[in-house]
Parts: sequence; structure tokens; C-alpha cells
Amino acid sequence: MSLPDFSARPSTGKAATVAFAVGAAGILALAAGYAAGPTGFFQSYLLGYLFWIYLSLGCMAVVMLQYMTGGRWGVATRRIGEAGIRTLPLMALLFLPVAFGGVHSLYEWAHPDAVKVSHILAHRSPYLNPEAFRLRALVYFVLWIGFGYALLRLSRRQDTAANPEMTRGFRAVSAPGGILYFLTMTFAAIDWGMSLEPHWFSPMFGVIQIIGQALGAFALFIAVAVLLGRTEPFRSIYGAEILHDLGKLLLAFTMLWAYVSFSQYLIVYSGNLKEEIPYYIRRLHGGWELLGVALMLFHFALPFAVLLSRGSKRTGRILIVVALWILALRYVDLFWQLAPSMRGDLLGVRWTDAAALAGIGGIWLGFFLRALGSRPIVPVNDPHLKEALANGGH
Repeated sequence: MSLPDFSARPSTGKAATVAFAVGAAGILALAAGYAAGPTGFFQSYLLGYLFWIYLSLGCMAVVMLQYMTGGRWGVATRRIGEAGIRTLPLMALLFLPVAFGGVHSLYEWAHPDAVKVSHILAHRSPYLNPEAFRLRALVYFVLWIGFGYALLRLSRRQDTAANPEMTRGFRAVSAPGGILYFLTMTFAAIDWGMSLEPHWFSPMFGVIQIIGQALGAFALFIAVAVLLGRTEPFRSIYGAEILHDLGKLLLAFTMLWAYVSFSQYLIVYSGNLKEEIPYYIRRLHGGWELLGVALMLFHFALPFAVLLSRGSKRTGRILIVVALWILALRYVDLFWQLAPSMRGDLLGVRWTDAAALAGIGGIWLGFFLRALGSRPIVPVNDPHLKEALANGGH
């Protein structure tokens, strides 16, 4: 069979321009929200920001995972993951409003008066304080961007000179990078999400965020692969076998997300400790329980049922609907986890939530699409490329 043109680049310029325009409109709307009230602004900003940076980090984690485990799906989708990695410096810049303006509006532990009247906050104050919060965030971003840059640098070197030994270099970066990603993301999840309720703690919270990031990244990979696969030469690259592999991974991480989420609930329920149960009591009343039921039905049960079918996992028009559906539900899941900590016992949705999601998302997508179109769609000198796509690209 004839192999596709590996040097082809997707034309993403127009789509990136549209994304930037949407992002600019969203940011302007969000700025109007800030004028109406900074507290509501920062709550919406944090939710939108975390959704998009989780996609960036999920892309990096999945690329590292593929380097360590292999698989033809990773060779075909590596450029998508690398485009996500290239958004990390942007997300570091966009974290500044949270680090400096939002920390006092969002987090109870940032207020000395609250620390004085709570022995738990006082006990945790050496860790939970604005200076330490910012310092840890700096460490997170330095490590994430550093490991991401190392992977991208090796990838560019591979594009210019074929060297089968370079696989060892990718693994040498991915092995420690994956471990440090897991550790730093666990701490970041505590800092940015769990500490919104500083009296509550769960050892599963960071794991849930990490699994959710990988799930979102696989959904993004599928959506991009199916869209690109509508035209040649990309149709020959993203064939039924590659989609089938990605569909199986999407199913696996959907089940894993459901497992770790239920495990956290089961641990809290069986422990029945007064410091832990308010987290779920708040989320099972006041309208928040509707989101919880929706997540069980539409984030797990429905995708699970559809993805069980082998035919569904090999059909692009079905798979992209499931992938986009899961991406949308990833925001709902994040909203259900974090918004009750900021907005009290009654379900509350604000127009600034949509503005933040669109504003940050438009800029993120613009950078992502520009990065995706700047290089060949597959790693042209990867020693396993032709073998992987000859077996999986049709």
C-alpha cells in the first residue's frame, strides 16, 4: 500500500484566527464581570483556567506515557499532544491573576483574621499562605515547562536528523518527568482546588484531577484526529485502526475516572468523619445533586455504553461526538467539584462562567492550532512511524 505524505501540515490559520477572536470577546466580557464584582470574576476565572490548563497538562502526561509504553496511537497523535504542551507558557502567564489578585478573593486561608479563629487553618498556615502558594506555583510551572521543552527539543532534533537511539532520550525525559508531574499535580490540585475548602481533605482528590486530565487529553486527540481525517493525506493517517486504539483508551480512562471518583465518595461515606462529610453533603443538596446525577449518567454510563461497541470506536462520526461530549462534561465535573466550595449550598451559575471558559479557551485554542499547523502532522523521522501507520492507518 502507498503511505501518506508524512510531511503534510494541517491548515489551521483561519481556525486559529477565529479562536483568537472568540477569546478576545470572552476576555472583554470577563473584564466587564470584574467591574461588577471581583469575587465572582475570580471564581469564574479559576474554573475556566483550570479546565484549559488541565488539557495542557493532560497532553504532556499522555505524550510521556506514550514514550514509556509505545503504541501506534501515540506515533499518530504525538503532534496533537505536543501542540498542547506548547500552550504551557501561555497558561503560566494566565495564572498571574489567580496568584496575585485572586488568592485573597478565593481562599479563606489567605485571610489572617480567618486563620486566627481556626486552629485547623493556623496549623496548616505554614503550607497554606499566599507566599508559599505563589512559590509552589512557580516551581510547578518551571518543572512542567522545563520537561515539556525538553520533549519538544528532542522532537525537533528528531525531525532534522533520523536517529533510532533518540528513543532513549525521550524515555530519559519521560520517566522522571512523569513521576514529577504526578507529584506536582497532586500538590497543585491541593493548592488550587482542594484548599477552597481548607478544613476538608481527601487523598484521592489529586488522583481524580490527574485521571480527568488524561481523559480530557484523549478526547481532544480524538476530536482533532477525526476532524483532520476528513481530508487527505490525513485520512490515510487517522484511519479506523488508529481511531479504534484511541477509542479503547477513551473507554479505559472513562471507567478509571468513574472508579476513582466513586472510591473517594466511598472512603468519605464509610469514614463518616465530621471534617470530611460536609463536602458531599453540600454537593448532594440545593440543586448540586442534579449535576452529580448528570455526571453519573452522561459522563460515565452513556459514553461507557457507546464505547463498548467495536463499531463505535472505529467510526469517526460517532467517536467525535462522544469525545466532544466528554470534553463538555469535563467542565461540568470540574464545576461540580469546585463551585460549591465558592458559591455555597445553592446551585449557582453565572454568565461570567461562560465568558471565562470562552475567553481563556479561545486564546488557548488559538495557540494550540497555531502550534499544530507549524510542523508536520506526524514525527517524520520516528523509527516506528511507517510500521505503525502502515498497520494502523487504514
